[in-house]
Amino acid sequence: MPFKFAHLCSLLSDLEKVECHDPPLLVKHRQELARKAVEQWVWENRRCIDAADTDAAALLSSLFPERRTDLVYGLQEASLSKLLGRCLFLSASKYQDLQEYKKPGRGDLGACVQRVLEGTQPATPIVTVEEVDSALHDLASRSRFSGPN
Repeated sequence: MPFKFAHLCSLLSDLEKVECHDPPLLVKHRQELARKAVEQWVWENRRCIDAADTDAAALLSSLFPERRTDLVYGLQEASLSKLLGRCLFLSASKYQDLQEYKKPGRGDLGACVQRVLEGTQPATPIVTVEEVDSALHDLASRSRFSGPN
């Protein structure tokens, strides 16, 4: 089975807990906790990572998106929030909750998406890293600033 996107999200959540710890951790301690979280995640997911049907390039692109300078999406927060509202089939009230990112102290767009989706059913069928990577490539292909491939 291809690599589940939820597995990647669990790593990112663990790293976010380390980075956003309150009170803030010293840099050395924060780096050590992040390293341990990554090691634990790799150890737990090693069989899926090494599976023949896991697209290693898609997984690496998801882990290190900043290295993919050839992919440009051409979306700012305003257009991305509208797109997310449509793709997630948000009701008018949920869409208003999503727009809270514009108000100071309410968090960024990602935090607002997380709040809006809390308590909802997980995606079915299960979303894979390969599917997300394919969707991001499709989105980037529509930008004239992306690489030719």
